Amino acid sequence: MSIRWKLSCVFVCIWLAASGQPTYNALAQDTIITKRGFLSNTYLLDGKRLTLEVMEFFMEGHPSAHNQIKVAQTTDQLSIVGYGFGSIFLLGGMLLNDANPGLSRDLFFYGGVGMGSGLIFQIISNNYQKNAVFLYNEGIKSQYQKKSSASLFLGTRNGQAVVLVRF
Repeated sequence: MSIRWKLSCVFVCIWLAASGQPTYNALAQDTIITKRGFLSNTYLLDGKRLTLEVMEFFMEGHPSAHNQIKVAQTTDQLSIVGYGFGSIFLLGGMLLNDANPGLSRDLFFYGGVGMGSGLIFQIISNNYQKNAVFLYNEGIKSQYQKKSSASLFLGTRNGQAVVLVRF
C-alpha cells in the first residue's frame, strides 16, 4: 500500500469524523437556554430573552412542547388575575380597617386567597414552561442529529478497497 493511498484514507477518515459530529455552538444556536431565577426562570434564545408568545411561535412545529406552552400561557394569565384581585381586596381591607372591621377581615381573607392562587398558578406556569422548553430542546436535538450523520465502511475484497457512504 502506497503512502499516498494511506494519507488519502487518513484524510477521509478525519474529514468524516469532523463533519459527522455536531459541535456545541451549532447545536446551541437553536436550543433554548434556561437562566434560573427566584420565582421564575428566564429563557434565552441566541442571548435574547423569550416571552411566552415568542416561545409559542418557536414551538409551533413541536406539538408536545406547543401544548405545554399553551397551558403555561393560560396559567400565567390566571396568575395575573389572582394577583390583581388579591391586591385589590387587600387594599380594600386596609382602607376599610377602621370603618368596618368585619368587612375588612373578609377582604383580607379574600385578598390572601387571591394572592395565594396567583402564586400557585405562577408555580404551575413555570413548571409547564420548563417542560415545554425541555421537549422543544429534545426535538431540536433529535432533528439536528438526523440531519448530520455520516458513516464509513472500510473493507477489503480481493484486494484493497475503501467504500465511503455519507447520509
